[in-house]
Amino acid sequence: MQEYLSIELYNGLAEERRSYGDQEINSSVVFVDAELVRADHSILNAEVGVKFTGQTRDEVTGQKSDVAEVWHLERKLDQANAPWLIVGIEA
Repeated sequence: MQEYLSIELYNGLAEERRSYGDQEINSSVVFVDAELVRADHSILNAEVGVKFTGQTRDEVTGQKSDVAEVWHLERKLDQANAPWLIVGIEA
């Protein structure tokens, strides 16, 4: 996962995951839709916002949960073949 995330976001998500301790997460995606909600650029960066909506299911309990998040991605334009990195997630 680390190759797709900014360092700051990776560290924050890793800390959140550690807070679960040994608790297993057994969920699957029932469906997901994606919509480009923002696109912008500057001299150094391209930026997009992608809104994901959908549903997940806990494989143990069968309980379904709605998902609505906006993921913010950036790509450095001054570096050849720079990857898109997820720099933020809004729930």
